Order: sequence, then structure tokens, then C-alpha cells
Amino acid sequence: MGAPMIQAKKERNYRRGYTGRNCSGCDHFLYNAAGRGDHRCSMIGLNGGRGYRVLSHYICDDYDNTYILAKLRGESC
Repeated sequence: MGAPMIQAKKERNYRRGYTGRNCSGCDHFLYNAAGRGDHRCSMIGLNGGRGYRVLSHYICDDYDNTYILAKLRGESC
């Protein structure tokens, strides 16, 4: 049985992502948040518990990678 779906995930339509577009490329995605070993999303919440865990190959409607793309292009943000 998987982790429980919290309301914030439901509101953002959290689902399996695409090959070239997923949570790992989003500005809101945090690797190893607060040393927990789990990934978190600043839009969903950084609270403890497995319900707040996000998977890097998933995506939600709040996906945004403008900061990461600007950084790759060498632009200042």
C-alpha cells in the first residue's frame, strides 16, 4: 500500500510524470529535504511524514522550471 494522498497533492493533481518533464526538474522540488532522506515539494509542504513525500518521476499542475532554465542559460534571476 502506498503513501496516503494528502489534500495538497490532490489539489495540485499530483500524478505520474513524463519522460522529459517531472518533479526532479521543478524549481519547487527539494532533494533530501532537512536531511530526512526523502524528497519534498515546497508547494505541497515540507512537513514530516510519508504523505508529504514526492517522487522525482511524478509531476503536478504547479510544475515550474523557469529558474533552472535561466540558470542553465547563464542568465541572472
